[in-house]
Amino acid sequence: MEVLYNLRNKGDERKLKMLIRMFWVLLIAICTFSFASTANAAGTEIVYKPPATYDKTRGVSISTTLYINAEKKNNVNYYSIKKMTGTIKILDNRTSVKNISVKLAQNGPHTGGRLATNQIKTENINPNKFYSFTSYPNSNWKPVLNYRGATIVGSIVTVDLQRGSSKWSFNHSNNFH
Repeated sequence: MEVLYNLRNKGDERKLKMLIRMFWVLLIAICTFSFASTANAAGTEIVYKPPATYDKTRGVSISTTLYINAEKKNNVNYYSIKKMTGTIKILDNRTSVKNISVKLAQNGPHTGGRLATNQIKTENINPNKFYSFTSYPNSNWKPVLNYRGATIVGSIVTVDLQRGSSKWSFNHSNNFH
């Protein structure tokens, strides 16, 4: 606080504004990206939450969180989705949610050099008044290697909206890898 007081007293408004701007950028960066990991019996749990996505009218937002298990086997990192949770917020009460479609994908190389390519799950979620949902991967999915460019671990949520006679859709992606 003394630094801010001294800057203000010296009349150096430019430095004060830059310091305040840097503070806000740092605060927004910390609040926007939540990336934490905690140890568990099967490896390390990674929690990944990108910023919310808004529709074209800015009347609806989607936010999702991916829970991923990261496990090291033979000095190689493997990922597997544990679950994905999501929330839809209605910011304009004239807009209604007609359908929620969730797609989970966990594809890429896995043990023995094999390639997992069909580990995709799509489900339609019936909108409820709370607009929150959880989606789980299929139990037979294989963990995939941490290999940039060849590994996909993530989700896409598509929401169908309506306001009066206008209908539109928008997507929110949460791609950890």
